[in-house]
Amino acid sequence: MDEIITVEATNYFSDKLEKEGPVPLFQYLIDLGARFTEIIGPPDEYMDPIKGYYEKPERGHYRFYFADFEYGLVVRTEYLFLFSDLDFNEKHKNEFCAATLFDLTKRLIAKYSFKYGYFDLSGNDDLTEKIVAATQLKRIYWANYYGRPYVEKYGKDFLLGAPGWKKEELPDGTIEYILTENFFTLPSPLLEKEIKEYFAPKAKVKVLKPSPRPVGFDITVREVTE
Repeated sequence: MDEIITVEATNYFSDKLEKEGPVPLFQYLIDLGARFTEIIGPPDEYMDPIKGYYEKPERGHYRFYFADFEYGLVVRTEYLFLFSDLDFNEKHKNEFCAATLFDLTKRLIAKYSFKYGYFDLSGNDDLTEKIVAATQLKRIYWANYYGRPYVEKYGKDFLLGAPGWKKEELPDGTIEYILTENFFTLPSPLLEKEIKEYFAPKAKVKVLKPSPRPVGFDITVREVTE
């Protein structure tokens, strides 16, 4: 197989994560049942991420197993990125893999109150930290999380009124906006049109088009240009 697709969650700018650093995050994941391993090496070889961080603070990429699935984690000052490659040969496991990561992502959003985040399949995306820092809306994903700065800029009622399957205000004030009931169900052309028209008075947005990537392409290498 020459291509693979990835389920990914990216969350930007958390005051709590920036202040505390990644050690409490590692401990939280471990307490939930995550088992960290070396990125290169056998999956049963345990790696202590806290010890690893203190030995090499500049390290940002980690691997862990959770509910029998392998996930990647990239933690930086500006963002938290979790991902997993889906297995085309065992499609029946993909929904569980994605649902497990989605549940974990929602726990982290509740814990860290990010400025902005999303959950989707990988695709051709040009979102950057600079765009989020400016509180801009450029892309609509399967699941979107608008933190306090976005709510203040665009309005709670406006974000809750967007076309889609689910819109909800979370306990910390973050707005959750999900396009379709099933993660693997793409929005219809009609829904895409409604989304673009709805956001048009405030932002020119596009709905992400998931697409496979070549095997061997490192999705942890991130562009920092618009």
